[in-house]
Amino acid sequence: MNEVPVHAMVTPAKRIDTIKRVQAEFDGMPIHESELHFDEFGVDYVRWRQFYGSEDEWIVSCLRNCTDDQLNDLSQYLLGETPLPSDDSSWRLGEFRVFLSHLASEKLFASELSNELANWGMHAFVAHEHIEPCAEWESVIISSLANCDCLVALLHPGFHESKWTDQEVGFVLGRGKVTFALRAGTNPYGFMARHQGIPMPVNTPNPAAQLAQAIVKLLCSHSETGPGARQALVDRLAKSNSWNQSNRIVNMFRELPPITKAQYEQLQEARVSNYEISKSHFAPPWLDELEAVYGSVKPPGSTYSDGEEPF
Repeated sequence: MNEVPVHAMVTPAKRIDTIKRVQAEFDGMPIHESELHFDEFGVDYVRWRQFYGSEDEWIVSCLRNCTDDQLNDLSQYLLGETPLPSDDSSWRLGEFRVFLSHLASEKLFASELSNELANWGMHAFVAHEHIEPCAEWESVIISSLANCDCLVALLHPGFHESKWTDQEVGFVLGRGKVTFALRAGTNPYGFMARHQGIPMPVNTPNPAAQLAQAIVKLLCSHSETGPGARQALVDRLAKSNSWNQSNRIVNMFRELPPITKAQYEQLQEARVSNYEISKSHFAPPWLDELEAVYGSVKPPGSTYSDGEEPF
């Protein structure tokens, strides 16, 4: 496979992950050498003598100014990483990417789970659904594994004996991404056992819906997947298409780490334009509570949907 730039590095989670790993390589490097790297890779940055802050803050600032391609090139040079396949056409733009590793016999349940996760801003890749009949399925799967944000293994009996599922898990683990496991008759094993398995819901009319909520809560709370997953959930709420959906997402947010000020401002602006947020039962009170923390937001030339001006 020819090496190509990774244009797929566009999600916040991917940039954060790469910045952290590249930042570690600059630790202890003399300032003049750091500037040499940024100069040679064409980064538009503020030089150290003009920066107000610590050296660590300066490095992070420089790396955040990198384009996706520059960040990818730096990671290749400093970490010796091989570029990953750049085709991310299997994924919906802007959603958190979850690769569902499952047995062929469980494709119906995997499909149901994928549909439920979509309600929370998560795109769960299910091979038999997301590969075009004419596509080379192996290439699509490899590309999807290379560009996912995490993997969830559906550990039904026989998972370990499959010719493909263990390889999918190993691929994502080798990228340093988090892998979670659903205990659906088989307990987590090998490197998957580092994280406690998610129990399969029982005695419920819709196990896929209940499981989707558990997965979203886990992804949004985990230190590695949290930033990207919470942003995807914020985006989903901003585009909510029903009062019920707005209420469900707000109830989820109340159980998660707090959103950022930028995310709060995004939702306050969405509140103005999206009736499904402004007239839902739970979203306005929750945003009003956050207003006491972050302050009011009023886009120029707009009014609140209830016709009242903020005080």
